[in-house]
Amino acid sequence: MTTVKRATWEDLKERARAVRTRLAGGTLPTPATGGGIQSVPGFGDIVTELWYGGVWARPELEVPYRCLATVSALTALVRPAQLRGHTANALRSGITPAQVLEVMVHVSFYAGVPAALGGIEVAREVFKQRPEWEAAAPKELAAPRPASMEERRQKAAEMRRKLWGAQPTGSVPAAQELAPEFIDVVYAYLFGEVYYRPGLDLKQRAVCTLSVLTVLGREAQLRVHIRGALNVGLSKQEVVEVLTHTAAYGGLPAALNALGVAKAVFDQG
Repeated sequence: MTTVKRATWEDLKERARAVRTRLAGGTLPTPATGGGIQSVPGFGDIVTELWYGGVWARPELEVPYRCLATVSALTALVRPAQLRGHTANALRSGITPAQVLEVMVHVSFYAGVPAALGGIEVAREVFKQRPEWEAAAPKELAAPRPASMEERRQKAAEMRRKLWGAQPTGSVPAAQELAPEFIDVVYAYLFGEVYYRPGLDLKQRAVCTLSVLTVLGREAQLRVHIRGALNVGLSKQEVVEVLTHTAAYGGLPAALNALGVAKAVFDQG
């Protein structure tokens, strides 16, 4: 039987203080007055103690990964007000402007182009807050694009083997049967180009994908991508941490359902 270490209220408050100070760049942020979370007595304390002290502070997943998961979830859910603050948190935690924008590119395939474009607009606004952030935002491609569709297809096959082995299986057999040309083109661009773009490594991309699929409730695709995340180097505990982290942003039911999917994948070996 697993022994649960029970945190005290003081533990949670102290951990929350440490996390929020780090995300704010070294100074504990002053709670906003007026509207928003502070307008409801006690709500801000619950959020701070539970999510920052009880989740963000968990050591099994590094803070930069948590930032990527958060930015991915909020982009997918189209939450611009919250995305604005968490994008700044990510930048202060060591995520670069190029990586933030690459998250949006990656998310576009899992949550849709409109969600990604909204995220890019928010990110560009945040970059303007500091000259160094705006200066570091990429102005041109850091690497050449594939020269042909055939090259994309070859690279896509190689990437899918990295993610799922010698005989990768997808979660969309019906789509492959009904719209094979569509699947061919989408896979070529997603796995043959986007997954190779600089800025995010495969572990970081796995974190982004798991976060989006969890908050959107895409359990069939989540099952496949949990296997892929394990194959590119995330540990089972890191996968669990990504899924639990999203509960604050996509809701507890979505996170609990995702944990059920993860348990099934882990049990399969």
